[in-house]
Amino acid sequence: MEDVRKQITSAEAHAAKRYWKAVKMILTEKGVAFPGRAWHLQDPVNSMLNYGYAILRSRVTSAIIRAGLETYAGFFHVDRSGRISFVLDVMEIFRPSIVDRPIISLITRGHKPGTEEKEDGSMFLDNKSIKLVREYINERLEAKEEFKGNDYHLRTIIQLQARDIATFFREGKKFKGYISRW
Repeated sequence: MEDVRKQITSAEAHAAKRYWKAVKMILTEKGVAFPGRAWHLQDPVNSMLNYGYAILRSRVTSAIIRAGLETYAGFFHVDRSGRISFVLDVMEIFRPSIVDRPIISLITRGHKPGTEEKEDGSMFLDNKSIKLVREYINERLEAKEEFKGNDYHLRTIIQLQARDIATFFREGKKFKGYISRW
């Protein structure tokens, strides 16, 4: 398992580097400074992404629990005490279409994300940006896309994928991850 994980991690890292480089180019053309993707950075774009991923994380956690799966037993993300590794694994399927797409769209349509400095010197998104991120992501979760020959809300596709994963574990049926139109 560890050898396979290393191969997947390496491939994912190379793809992510190219992906975030392209996002940086798109945002820079729109006059928005984006240093690149890092969860610990407090620039407005990374803060918007982090907030969006938190919304997605809660949806995926709920779907995994409802499917009867363990949230902590990851494959791609290494198991660590207190870390919801399996949730992070499943989130990878949906990050680009449910979080990245609406945030990039919001910025390219002219929103300049704002921040507020807190008493301890840390930076947070301003209320307008928080509200817009939440609205755009919720709209995206309500959007319909084709999945298995039918049109479903993306929030429903998350649940269906969790059930498909559970069926894979319980019955050995093949699992095919959802691929968004973008």
